[in-house]
Amino acid sequence: MIRELRCAADVRAACGDDDLVVWAAQGLRHGARAWALGEAVVAACPQVSRRDRLAVRGGAVHAAELVRHALAELGPSYRPLGEAALIREVTARLEGLEVAGRFSWMSLDTDAFDPSDPGSTPDDPADTIVFPGTPVLPGTLAALSTGGEVDMVGPVGPVGGVGGVGGVGGVGVAGGAGVGCSGEAEDDVEGDVAGEVGVVGWLDEGESARVAALLAAEAPSSYAVPGLAGVRRWAGVRVGGELAAVAADAWSAPTVGLLAGVATRARHRGRGLAGRVCRWVSRELVAVYGRAALMVDDDNPAAIRVYERLGYRRRRVAASRAVG
Repeated sequence: MIRELRCAADVRAACGDDDLVVWAAQGLRHGARAWALGEAVVAACPQVSRRDRLAVRGGAVHAAELVRHALAELGPSYRPLGEAALIREVTARLEGLEVAGRFSWMSLDTDAFDPSDPGSTPDDPADTIVFPGTPVLPGTLAALSTGGEVDMVGPVGPVGGVGGVGGVGGVGVAGGAGVGCSGEAEDDVEGDVAGEVGVVGWLDEGESARVAALLAAEAPSSYAVPGLAGVRRWAGVRVGGELAAVAADAWSAPTVGLLAGVATRARHRGRGLAGRVCRWVSRELVAVYGRAALMVDDDNPAAIRVYERLGYRRRRVAASRAVG
């Protein structure tokens, strides 16, 4: 018999604390709902990372029944999301659905990433952001794009001014941003754009227009943008006083933070700034939410390698949608 799960603790127990399901459940706030049948669980939330998402876990037979039930309750706008093989089988069992995309869910927790250890997030400049369509310099790995994407947990520690540092706080990964890494190209920066690199920190609300301008220029397809519901706060780093790279805490659940909105200004690429910001934000997310997660396209191996270097573990997932 299908039973509706009424609290976040029940969701965690039913799914074995699966971080994808727990993230989609969003603590059963903001209109989120969840159901269980046998060993299968589904959790749905409207407009989380810009989609009505329905996370799925368990055996295909029971999972298909739960998806059918959830779609009847919630409507066809919800997109089933889960392990790629499971989604293929569930989609095959239900009329009116088609597989819409394949990508990876990556997660980071205290087993792989100790937020109390400063050495776990060194300022290693080996990572940088490169966006789709950007010419790839010799020695630079190909561009790649990540697809992202509740209420703040704990205090926000905003920072203003160059190189300011905020308090510990808690990330889809990044909607529409590209993550790459560079080797020989790391120091290939024009002299007129070189400058003192500040310290990564949370930005205050007065920086929203600058963040929006950076995203519009460098990552126009980013899911996370300032002012959008669920996008809580932005971290950034400056070079010579100019905001050069950013990343967001967006659509985070009470026990799973989501990294999103990663972008680097073109003239400051090749200096490891995006990797530095992602490393810092990941540490903050783990400190507040207990773990962090992101979504990344499977055809972006450079991004995946960067995140794996940070300690993220990869799961291949897929999503389906209503036909027509």
